[in-house]
Amino acid sequence: PLQYVVLALGGAPAGFELPKPAGAADAGPLRGGRVELAHVASVAQLPDRWFGYDGIDLVLLNTGTAADFVRQLFGTDAAPANRQKREALVEWVRRGGRVVTSVGTNAALAAGLPALEPLLPFAPKAGAPAREVEVLGLVWPIGAAGGANTVSGALGGRGGKFVVANLAPRDGRPGRVLSPPPRATEERPPVVAQGSLGLGRVTAVGFDLDGPQFAEFPARPDFWDFVLREG
Repeated sequence: PLQYVVLALGGAPAGFELPKPAGAADAGPLRGGRVELAHVASVAQLPDRWFGYDGIDLVLLNTGTAADFVRQLFGTDAAPANRQKREALVEWVRRGGRVVTSVGTNAALAAGLPALEPLLPFAPKAGAPAREVEVLGLVWPIGAAGGANTVSGALGGRGGKFVVANLAPRDGRPGRVLSPPPRATEERPPVVAQGSLGLGRVTAVGFDLDGPQFAEFPARPDFWDFVLREG
């Protein structure tokens, strides 16, 4: 009961780690073994009933390095067995599950998959699903329920450009922007947004959490902490 289990679907999370207490060794189990990470890269290995996710606290659906996985699970021509697996995931969320979907490189693909809509409270814009940037300035809150303090960092493109989704709220579906925080002085497009699905919580991250740029992000542990806390 003290263990928090994160299940990554599709692409493997890039450098999944959390902040460590001062003086703690670099290596070692996450939060002393209280946080566990699992990864499923094959659609065939997914549960075909919603209660197959019963032991999972948070699902990370990464689309950046797993276009085939996304098509097999959410495509309009998905096999009947895969559609059943997709429905199991969505039903789990409706019953109180929590999922974080990261969309960057394959934002155009995600924008064209109606079956993915329930897991994206904010969606890539149909006409311009993504943009290329050299550096993405990230700002996110610290503490539960978006505390007064914030953390910031520059997510770079390794000497080139990388893709960020142009997230926009869906008509008739309430949601909120988590990053940048509403109190940020400069008006910026949403990077992390959140909404509900039934009793569950769905969060969209507008860049690839399984991408090489994020793997080199200096503030990665703090951002993962934010993802787990808010997601």
